[in-house]
Amino acid sequence: MLEFKNAITNDPDGALTSWNSTVHFCRWAGISCSPEQRVIALSLPRSNLEGALSPHAGNLSFLQSLDLKGNRFRGHIPQEFGNLLRLQTLNLSANSLLGEIPVNLTRCSRLREIWLTDNALVGGIPEEVGLWPNIEVIRVSKNQLTGSIPASLGNLSKLQNFGAAYNHLSGRIPETVARLSRLSRFVVGINQLNGTIPPSLYNLSSMTILTLVYNQFQGTIPMDIGFTLPNLQSYGISLNWMSGPIPASLCNASQMQDMNMNRNSFSGSIPTCFGSLPNLLYYNSGLNNLGTNSSGDLEFITGLSNCSQLQELGVSLNNLGGELPDSVANLSAKLYQFDVSFNSIRGNIPGGLQNLASLNKLDLSYNLFTGQLPSYFSKFQSLQGMWMAENQLSGGIPSYIGNLSGLTQLDVSNNNLEGVVPRSLGSCQQLNLLDLSANGLTGQIPREIFNLSSLSIGFNLSRNSLAGHIPYEIGSLEIVEALDLSYNSMIGGIPDTIGECKSLKALFLQGNSFTGSIPPTLGSLQVMKSLDLSLNNLTGGIPPGLQDIQTMQYLNLSFNRLQGEVPTKGVFTNASGVSVIGNLMLCDGVAELHLPDCPIERTTNGKRVVKLTLIIVLVSVFVLSLAGLLLHCKMRRSKKKISDGSSALSHFVMVSYKDLHQGTNGFSPENLIGSGGFGTGIWHRNLVRILTYCSSLDRKGKEFKALVFEYMPNGSLEEWLHSSRNLTLIQRLNIAADVASGLYYLHDLCETPIVHCDVKPSNLDADMVAHVSDFGLARVLSTNVNNSSQTKSSTIGIKGTIGYAPPEYGMGIVVSKEGDVYSYGILLLEIFTGKRPTSEMFGEGVNIHDFVKAAIPNNILSVLDPLMILSVATCGLRAFGASVGGVEIEEMVLTESARNCLLAVLEIAVGCSTEFPSERMKMADVAKKLISIRDGFIASTSVSRQRRTERG
Repeated sequence: MLEFKNAITNDPDGALTSWNSTVHFCRWAGISCSPEQRVIALSLPRSNLEGALSPHAGNLSFLQSLDLKGNRFRGHIPQEFGNLLRLQTLNLSANSLLGEIPVNLTRCSRLREIWLTDNALVGGIPEEVGLWPNIEVIRVSKNQLTGSIPASLGNLSKLQNFGAAYNHLSGRIPETVARLSRLSRFVVGINQLNGTIPPSLYNLSSMTILTLVYNQFQGTIPMDIGFTLPNLQSYGISLNWMSGPIPASLCNASQMQDMNMNRNSFSGSIPTCFGSLPNLLYYNSGLNNLGTNSSGDLEFITGLSNCSQLQELGVSLNNLGGELPDSVANLSAKLYQFDVSFNSIRGNIPGGLQNLASLNKLDLSYNLFTGQLPSYFSKFQSLQGMWMAENQLSGGIPSYIGNLSGLTQLDVSNNNLEGVVPRSLGSCQQLNLLDLSANGLTGQIPREIFNLSSLSIGFNLSRNSLAGHIPYEIGSLEIVEALDLSYNSMIGGIPDTIGECKSLKALFLQGNSFTGSIPPTLGSLQVMKSLDLSLNNLTGGIPPGLQDIQTMQYLNLSFNRLQGEVPTKGVFTNASGVSVIGNLMLCDGVAELHLPDCPIERTTNGKRVVKLTLIIVLVSVFVLSLAGLLLHCKMRRSKKKISDGSSALSHFVMVSYKDLHQGTNGFSPENLIGSGGFGTGIWHRNLVRILTYCSSLDRKGKEFKALVFEYMPNGSLEEWLHSSRNLTLIQRLNIAADVASGLYYLHDLCETPIVHCDVKPSNLDADMVAHVSDFGLARVLSTNVNNSSQTKSSTIGIKGTIGYAPPEYGMGIVVSKEGDVYSYGILLLEIFTGKRPTSEMFGEGVNIHDFVKAAIPNNILSVLDPLMILSVATCGLRAFGASVGGVEIEEMVLTESARNCLLAVLEIAVGCSTEFPSERMKMADVAKKLISIRDGFIASTSVSRQRRTERG
């Protein structure tokens, strides 16, 4: 016994103080002895003991019970414990034990209970467990056990309680469990078990708790489960691959308290007879295929009125339609969670909900509810979470919400709410999430809102019509992680106090009218990942401190009036994560941003000397250049003439024809970006960069010219759109914005406007950034559009790709920016439909433009690329049932944010590809709108994912 004590390294509570030679061991704390003074029990649960389990405890040959649960024992379970042949109860739960379950323990033939839960045990459950003839309880949950459930488990005829949840067990449930006639608890959730559930498991009539959650089981629930398991009290089958209907026979299990069936593929209706389960406390069948989007789908609520003990009701993410029945008023007064989100429930929010005074979580989001937020919500004094997002609610945000002092999350985003943001919201001092985005709110944001120091998850007022300034009180939001005020009408400067929001990971202020400089204090936000200040009127330079934020992954400063040098460290080294387009006065930065060099600053003191020196240099350069030109012209007359164009490339290192022939595998088509057109000196992030050139004679003595462009590791966009590979929705939005930005640069930001003339699927670099190949920059527009000779000559040799070339080019019309816009519109349609404009499905007067236009706005799902839809479930798209490649599609549903995003993109594509040039959009507007659509969608999906994660 003292050896056991010696293995204890820490006893902060003095549990073993009495263990000394001055006191008889039978009087030691935790020790029980037989009349013969033999130690028969050692019980020191939750005594905060730390150390190892002494193998000397195996010498207590008369020990019947060993209970050391809830301590901090570490190391292995001693093999010597197998010598305790009289042991009946072993409880080592909630420690930090390592290693495998000793096989020697199976020698303890009198063992009735073994509790090893909540440790760090590894290995498998020994097959030898079948040698415990008297075992009644085996609990090994919350470890790191692997392997399968041993078939020998079926030999334990007295087994009543088996728990092995929260491990890494795999394989199937053995059929031998059918022999466990006394089994009442079978808990194996959160493992990797698979296959079908043995039908024999459902014949164990003594079963009261059956938990199979979070595995990979498939198949259906037996229709007679309620008759074969009449004593069932808790049934958990959630997070599996089960299908078929929910059996109405479950209503026969009259003792049922907990039914958890969410996240499967159950279909059909929710049985109305569940109301005959008087003890039902929790019911959750969310994220299935239940319902038919019709009025009868919610009849089960009327039945549940008889469940007077019901506390939680969850049926989210199904196909439930109709209106909430008035019988909702008769649900249990103890109901504290009511979740019908992500369905198609319509109509007003019923008045009967006001009877549910105990509600603390109310989720009606992502439905079709109309009308106003009911005034009786003010009665819900226990309410902690109110989610009403993505409905069609109207009216104002009621001021009474400020009286719900316990509210922690409020989300009424994506509705039709109007009016001002009530000041009373500032009284909700426990709010950690406030989302009022995508409504029609006006006025200024009350200062009281910015004093909600409890906000941590997110603060989102984006996509409204809010005006005014950001108050300095924004610095009170010290623990908020996401702040979004984008796409409003806010003015003024960004206050320096925003640097006090030390927990900010995402800040979105784009699409306003903010002025002034970017606060240098933003550089102190050291956990920032995403920052978007685009589409404002910000001036001044980029604070150098932004490059020191090591966590920054996305930075968008585009379309402002920034000037000066762009930093070259941190996030600024990742051209795919930074956007500064639309700021004409920025310079330097990394080469991939393709910005001009910054001018060299000169001091005032040397001004006159510099001017004189400059004059001398310029005169010298002119004289030398003139002499060189005369000499060059003389030499050219004596040599074979070579066509124009190479002089613009004189600053590149030339390569020979031989080297180029070898390096491109004989000019393999795989390495050919294109042919024809000419190269330029235009630089932009979304234009392919020229590396070098070759001007020589080929093997037949003919003139040969080639440009060598930077390598595009991901090939062409066409290969991605029309092969087994797939692009996600976010990737497609990025590519669309990249190409639009490149064309916008050519059309409007170059000193002389340039028309591409051959826009088609672009090249993708290693970061999936799209680049427009500048070999096709075929025409420089004259600044004098009235010069008829220039206009006429610009039509000579027009080239384009069939399907992408605008119709007017075929009629000899002059090239124009509008022609590029048409080609871009066709490309945009191809990106999001996955269909080539030259597909055989288009003919007899129908083209890809007409095909998509006919589907707007109510049938866009029918024209979208199904591979995109089914591959981006995490980006706001939900797929129900089957899919692509031989698996049948039953139904696919777009969330409101995803639908709005895709609808807006298709409308832009159609607006670009109209027949008449004068009706087409401008590339400047296209680029700005696409960037806005992309950033808004990314923001909404990231907030949605974070919100769902926080809510579990």
